[in-house]
Amino acid sequence: MNHKSFVFFDCECANTFDGIGKICSLGYVICDDDLNVLESEDVVMNPECDFDWYLFSGKGGVKLAYSKDYFRSKPNFAAYYKDIKKLFTTGNRYIAGFAVSNDVGFVNNACERYEQNYITFRAFDLERYLERKYEKKQKLSEWAAEFGLDVEKYETHKSVDDAMMTMLCLKAECQRTGKN
Repeated sequence: MNHKSFVFFDCECANTFDGIGKICSLGYVICDDDLNVLESEDVVMNPECDFDWYLFSGKGGVKLAYSKDYFRSKPNFAAYYKDIKKLFTTGNRYIAGFAVSNDVGFVNNACERYEQNYITFRAFDLERYLERKYEKKQKLSEWAAEFGLDVEKYETHKSVDDAMMTMLCLKAECQRTGKN
């Protein structure tokens, strides 16, 4: 491939009340052309809002990776805006995620909330690709299992881990199909 780097990313939100996602973490994995990991980070931020009750209830299968207090101890999105913009717009980067239209929307929501300019970027949605190709809908962890990936050390709904699992699934799909 002729890309300098790939960026896989995922966002978690404190809530999506009124259809507006309030990001509390944005995880990313930067890879080279061969999908070797160059850098990864979980950017944890204060969403400056209430958390949806179910995120810490143990119900519904969604549990955030950090405590409310930890999220609240971090700066808000505006403090990370320049770095996030650079992440998505520097050089020749190919951006990807799983159900990525949600995450792009969350970034746009955060830009609006904090009166920042939109970050213009395009992203490949691995979920949509796999659904169309294999004609079934599955969670990221289910795709990882189907590809035979050992993802036991990764925590679902920890943004950086979801970004990593997305990259590993794409890498496995490339190997399965003989594509690079």
